[in-house]
This record gives sequence, C-alpha cells and structure tokens, in this order.
Amino acid sequence: MDEKQLNSIDVEVGLRIKQRRKLLSISQKNLGAAAGVSFQQIQKYENGVNRVSASSLKAISDFLGTQPSYFYGGDAASKQSGFAESGDGFDVVKMLRDPELRELSRAFTTIKDESVRKNILDLVRSLSTAK
Repeated sequence: MDEKQLNSIDVEVGLRIKQRRKLLSISQKNLGAAAGVSFQQIQKYENGVNRVSASSLKAISDFLGTQPSYFYGGDAASKQSGFAESGDGFDVVKMLRDPELRELSRAFTTIKDESVRKNILDLVRSLSTAK
C-alpha cells in the first residue's frame, strides 16, 4: 500500500469520532485534551490521516460516552452503540452526516414534555407523507 494512501478503516474510525463529537457538541480542543493529544491530532484522526492508537481510542470513547467498538461499525458495534440501521433500512450514522438532522435531533432531545415530543413527531410524520 502506498504510504500516502488513506486506509479505509482509519477513515471510518475518524468519521465516527467526528460524528459522535459533533453530535455531543464537543470541540476538537476539548476532545484532544481528554485524549492527551492536540486538537490538530484530533483533526488528523477525524480525516483518517493518522491512525488512532488503542489508548487514545479508549480515552476518546470514554469521553464521548461510548465503547471503542462503536468506532469500527459493524453489527455488534452498531447494536451496542444504539446507532444500528433500523429494520426499515434507515441508517442513523448516515443521518448524522446531515447538519440539519443533527441540529433537529439535538433540539428534539432537549424537549422534556413527552406529549409535546409526541405532537412534534406526529407533525413530522404527517408532513413526510404529504404531497
């Protein structure tokens, strides 16, 4: 393999780190401090340029509130992390790549009143089927 060529596993791990970090509204600087690396190193991890060591991945996963296996994807990791593809083929990890959907999800989860959440969900469902 060419030394400059990105490894697909490193790219996927980096992408999942970035998605989880953004979902939780954590800066690269804060994540780097928690992992004992610079924010530039976090950038390199997220872009798949540098491979994440096992100890750094453990620190990152602890700080981001998930297991290290989440960053490798696959069935076991997805089920464990709660980011599995649903039975209808909807892939939440792919959804998290959309900034508007991340923002919507973040805002929705802050609504404490269960009846308000249900009403919003009903509204969105009705809008999604409208022509």
